[in-house]
Amino acid sequence: VLNPESIKTPSWSRVTKPEEMESWLMRRNKRHLQQMYIEKSPPTTEAFAPILEDYGTSTITDEILDGTFDVDSLNISDEMKLFLKSLKRTPEEKRMHVPSRMPKEAFQEVMR
Repeated sequence: VLNPESIKTPSWSRVTKPEEMESWLMRRNKRHLQQMYIEKSPPTTEAFAPILEDYGTSTITDEILDGTFDVDSLNISDEMKLFLKSLKRTPEEKRMHVPSRMPKEAFQEVMR
C-alpha cells in the first residue's frame, strides 16, 4: 500500500435476505476467482500456459507428476520451480487411480 491514509475503514451492514446474500456472495466469489489474474500470479503467466493446457491433463503435467519434466527450463521463480518439483508423486501415489474426467452425472450428484 503506497498511501495507508487512503484506506477507508470498512463498514458493516447486516444482510438477511437470501437474494441479497446471494448477490454479495457472487460478487465476492467473482473477485476471488479473478484474483490470480489481477495479481498476475504464476499460474496466469505465459510460462505456465503449457502446464495448464487441457485442464491440467497435458503431457507436461504428467511429466511434472512423474518428476521427468525439466522444471529448471521454465522462466519462473526459484520458489515456483521448487513447488513444481514438490509435486512429483511418490510410489504409493503412482499406484493410486485418479480419473482425469468426471462424468456429468457424478459431478451433478456431488454438487447437490
